[in-house]
Amino acid sequence: MAKILFPLILLFFLILPLLVFAQPPPAPSPDFTPIGEKDQVKVPDPFRDEPGPAGRLTFGGLVTQILNIALAIVGSVAVAFLVYGGFRYITAYGNEEQTEGAKRIIRQAIIGLVIVILSFVIINAIANALIGGRAGVF
Repeated sequence: MAKILFPLILLFFLILPLLVFAQPPPAPSPDFTPIGEKDQVKVPDPFRDEPGPAGRLTFGGLVTQILNIALAIVGSVAVAFLVYGGFRYITAYGNEEQTEGAKRIIRQAIIGLVIVILSFVIINAIANALIGGRAGVF
């Protein structure tokens, strides 16, 4: 019975996606232009600031972008240390010295994450106030 039932269930799951009817494509968004001979596709970039007069990034926008990328890298390192501290805590096997060392790594990684998040908020608030003229708006 199992030799017959297993292939039937497998066949059912392989054929089932073919029976699903696709929906028609949505209406084009006003943010994007269709691809044509002379048309270009607008791709939104969340890391770019408002363009300058020549369509390039302003100096203040460039500095803000570089700082945001650096904060993302430092935040990733802090998360990696948090995982490493958790791994050391799990593998301590009750050893007091290793447990305290792992707790210290976890504590310092959490403090680092808090500092990164707060510095991200402060940098973006200052950049919006000085560059964009928007006080405290992200």
